[in-house]
Amino acid sequence: MRRTRLRTAAVALVACLMQPAFVLCQNDAAKDSPEAEKVYHVGGHVKPPRAIETPGPTLTEEEKKKADKSQHTGVAVLEMIVTTDGKPHNIKVVKSFGKDLDKRAVEAVKTWRFDPATKDGKPVMVKISVEVTFHLDQ
Repeated sequence: MRRTRLRTAAVALVACLMQPAFVLCQNDAAKDSPEAEKVYHVGGHVKPPRAIETPGPTLTEEEKKKADKSQHTGVAVLEMIVTTDGKPHNIKVVKSFGKDLDKRAVEAVKTWRFDPATKDGKPVMVKISVEVTFHLDQ
């Protein structure tokens, strides 16, 4: 009996490890999340999402004063997944412009909206990188 349980657990683990990364060991709760679908990269039959609403970051006067004045403009690069409903998820900073400014960049990108990426004419999720530019002299 005990050997059967161990063998069953081993088979389940091997089967789980053999799955593609986007469906690796999902539980029922994960199946309802945006991460449950396959995430594509732009190219070939996958057309990029089109930005329709991209408000820039807003900084307080205090944040502008604290920022490094030797750089009047700067860029933070963010990576994210654009879902089939055109909303950004899993936003991560891949090139920083400063901790506080990165936070403002992420806050701004959370409000962005897109026409979703498509594959063969159907909406799909894609991973993209975007640049958020700061103009500290304004």
